[in-house]
Amino acid sequence: MTRDDLLGLPAELKKFLKLETYSLLIKGNSGTGKTTLSLTILRSLEETKNFFYISTRTSPKQLFDHYPWLSEFANATDDVSQYNNADEQITHPNFEDARLDEPESLFERITNELMDIKSPIIVIDSWDAIASLMDKESRINNERVLQTWRERAKAKIIFVSEGIDESPLDFMVDGVLELSNDIFEDSRIRKLLIRKLRGIGVENNTYLFSLKDNMVMFLDKYIPFSYANLLTNVDNWIYKSTESGSTDVSLTSGYKDLDVSLKGDYGKGSIVIIEKPRILSYSLPFLFIEKIIGKFVRKDGAILIRDYWILNHLNRRLKSAGDTTPISDSRFQYLEFAPRTRENTETTNFRRKILSQSAVTLQDSPELNSKKHILNIMGTDELSKDMIGNDLTLYDLCTMMKSRFDLSFLIVEREEHVSQFSSFADVHLKFAIIFGSLVLRCVMPSEGLFGVNFSRTRHELQLSKLL
Repeated sequence: MTRDDLLGLPAELKKFLKLETYSLLIKGNSGTGKTTLSLTILRSLEETKNFFYISTRTSPKQLFDHYPWLSEFANATDDVSQYNNADEQITHPNFEDARLDEPESLFERITNELMDIKSPIIVIDSWDAIASLMDKESRINNERVLQTWRERAKAKIIFVSEGIDESPLDFMVDGVLELSNDIFEDSRIRKLLIRKLRGIGVENNTYLFSLKDNMVMFLDKYIPFSYANLLTNVDNWIYKSTESGSTDVSLTSGYKDLDVSLKGDYGKGSIVIIEKPRILSYSLPFLFIEKIIGKFVRKDGAILIRDYWILNHLNRRLKSAGDTTPISDSRFQYLEFAPRTRENTETTNFRRKILSQSAVTLQDSPELNSKKHILNIMGTDELSKDMIGNDLTLYDLCTMMKSRFDLSFLIVEREEHVSQFSSFADVHLKFAIIFGSLVLRCVMPSEGLFGVNFSRTRHELQLSKLL
């Protein structure tokens, strides 16, 4: 565990947690993730010995059962495997079962930790269970005492509190984080609101997060320029992973969580709608489907593209890959049907074949018939023009796509096209911005939200189910 693990937390919180001493209040209603966040912060602080976790709501055994990673973090594998036969409670020096403790004795234990141990980390989960047994005046006095001793010991104290109502503790502590559950288009989202972080400039005060794998995972803020940069400095995109065995193309999305929701893959002949509001980066659809494009390239499949932005991004990817590895006709064949596109010329390290045909004649194309696997990518504006120019119905075109192509992606930007094409789609995915973060909603089948981050090291999109 290194301090780099703090990179998974919001930038403002990361800076705050690196301060020498502080008190932090994590508050929210039941089920919002307060305990998980407190444990995630504890893990991120790297200190595996010099901490004290007080639990007034659950036993250490339940904590280790619910958070399997906790044993490794706390170096407690041997300790947690030994149970007391009478009550089956785990005994560990850093975790205190305070469910039955009196406030006076527990408060004394906390102050002893602050006086005896240099720079300790103390987590009180939850403070309400202790404070509720004190009268108002005693509670305020004890909270002041904790703040004083915390400063003297250069300690870090994290209070976990039920509810969102303000109390005197809110004004005493250095930082206040409020967790909540909200609803977005019938899907639950988890939200962190930074109420204050003393000494830290808070640029963004709201973040979405997930509790996947019983840890808190925050979503990055959406910055269009960052996504555009993902198209540069990519080494050997086409050949960076090789597939052996069958010559069939896998129709998995390339994103584990999404494939699980889709029950394995998109399905042979499926039509997939990717809905992208025009306010979002034009790079998103390509970045999302580039993994499956790579599969068709490696399996010598054909790719039909009639979308300017997808075509533009694919060319940039190919040039990046072609700088080091020549792409011959036998390994890659690029097919495009677009009568209004200017003739393309041969470029360094790879050739492109152009099909200047309309959709109605695609089934008779000898170039297509020679390919076992065909990926179809279209913008709905171009698809609408084909319907008008060839006197075809949407049913005719969609029937042809389902029978002729392994997989078809329709890139949708216009609201009026969503209702027009969605009834023919097998899968409907929608990009959206929630509180400044990028998410992907699986509209059909209805599988909720996926957080979208990008890897700065691998230069690719990453999807994670929001739980």
